[in-house]
Amino acid sequence: MREAKPRILSVRNAQIALWVTRGACILAGFFIAVVPALDDLITTAYRVLLIVPPLFAVVVAGLYFATDRGTSLHRSALVGAGIGVVVMIAPVALALGSSLLSVVAIFVLGVPAVVGFTVFVLFVAYLLWTASGLSVPRWIPVALVVVPVVDPILNAVLISILPIGISVTGLTWVTTGLVLHRDSNTDHDAVGVA
Repeated sequence: MREAKPRILSVRNAQIALWVTRGACILAGFFIAVVPALDDLITTAYRVLLIVPPLFAVVVAGLYFATDRGTSLHRSALVGAGIGVVVMIAPVALALGSSLLSVVAIFVLGVPAVVGFTVFVLFVAYLLWTASGLSVPRWIPVALVVVPVVDPILNAVLISILPIGISVTGLTWVTTGLVLHRDSNTDHDAVGVA
């Protein structure tokens, strides 16, 4: 009976971490989704994306506390996702310090951001596919990996239908935040052990 309280607190902490993770996914997705719409309205639309890497850092931290962290593969995936976030944050720090938007600056800042985003997405998709304690529809991890590749084509199709552009990658992250939840078996097992 002495272990009941810490185990229940552990489940509660995991649920709180999951809510924080969901919120960060939704906010990051919203900011990614609106960049094409803002592109016509303001000249610094891409500055909105500076908010995304810190939100992804919250996603990594939230996944750390929301998942059962027992396996080394999950720890490795969390480390990989964290490295992706660090690679994304470095260009953000440089972008905040400079007002240059030349081709060279976009290349110097953009390439690490894209590489970091790719690494981050691959590891988060792996975590969502395999992590015990979390549950998402199976198409979510696949969509997180595939949609950024086809996003320019989908955005071109959407812009012919809608009056403004919208990033489908952002919508995928919003959807991830909406459907991400704790595996009910994990909560029952944890309370049953307690």
